[in-house]
Amino acid sequence: MTPLLTLLTPERLIGRLAVATKAEALSALARHAGTALGLPDEIVLQALRRREALGSTAIGHGVAIPHAVLPSLDHSFALFALTATPIPFEALDGQPVSAIFLFLTPEDCAAESCHLLAQVCRALRHPTAIPRLRQAADDGTLHHALIGLFGPRQAA
Repeated sequence: MTPLLTLLTPERLIGRLAVATKAEALSALARHAGTALGLPDEIVLQALRRREALGSTAIGHGVAIPHAVLPSLDHSFALFALTATPIPFEALDGQPVSAIFLFLTPEDCAAESCHLLAQVCRALRHPTAIPRLRQAADDGTLHHALIGLFGPRQAA
């Protein structure tokens, strides 16, 4: 299984994403992912919308994990974004979201998708995890904070 830090390289981090709604966030993330993957933004956005139609991917405490299967992929893909201000995302706890992990996986990688989601959930159990991410002043400190959360010693 792919360690999350292998996917969350510095160029896949978006600090202070300026969006006001869930729809704007998904569109912006689809643009970034489409550009990085060489895919049309609309293909990525449609997959994310189909998944969100099943139920919000906001897991509570200001975190969302939009994810989708893209049959055209041959490897898993991830992005992480902090929004400039918290946005409504239809979370069960009613809290707005400011930390967004995006995962895209190939069609035959259900186990990989579950593994990535589990890595995030396990790391975010620590009460200081989200505040540490939100305090990142720039993409460099954001990457350092992610290394602290998802580094080798946290993988156990």
